[in-house]
Amino acid sequence: NGMGHVLTGAASMDAAESASLEASSSEMRASFRDGDNQDGKAVKALRITHYDKWVATIIALCYLLYPNLCNAVFGTVGCRYVGKHRYFAYIQMDMQQRCFDEQHYWVIGVLTVPAFFVYVLGIPLVFFVLLWRSRRHLTTNIHSKFRYSTLLVGYRESRYYWEAVVSLRKALIVAVSVFLL
Repeated sequence: NGMGHVLTGAASMDAAESASLEASSSEMRASFRDGDNQDGKAVKALRITHYDKWVATIIALCYLLYPNLCNAVFGTVGCRYVGKHRYFAYIQMDMQQRCFDEQHYWVIGVLTVPAFFVYVLGIPLVFFVLLWRSRRHLTTNIHSKFRYSTLLVGYRESRYYWEAVVSLRKALIVAVSVFLL
């Protein structure tokens, strides 16, 4: 055996100790498989719950839909000038609706401003608050790891909040694409 030289003196195990260790290890595996630990308490803390899956799904959907939501919000105030002399401006999302008339101001007040706060600013703020509240156990608690993995992957533990910053940067890029291009 090539590893025989590693186990010497007090660190080496005889056959009886090895068999005892193997038996206790298999008992532990069986108890975890049955859902109980050695004290008879349920080991539910180690299982991903339906709630964890639900939270992770909602976060993933918000993460994926965020640029499109920003585009829709900014598109309601993004105007395009048309015509040979550029006399008329129309809303990008509805080229039959003129910009800066009474109906457009109503759309801005009733739809755009609330949507800006709920979606464009709200989603990154919610990301930040969720991560900030769980910051102490983001890497140690299996539930927090699972729930927020979409937001944490690729960042150092000390930069747990960085996805919120990246989301705001995405909103800025979308705004530039809507208003300047």
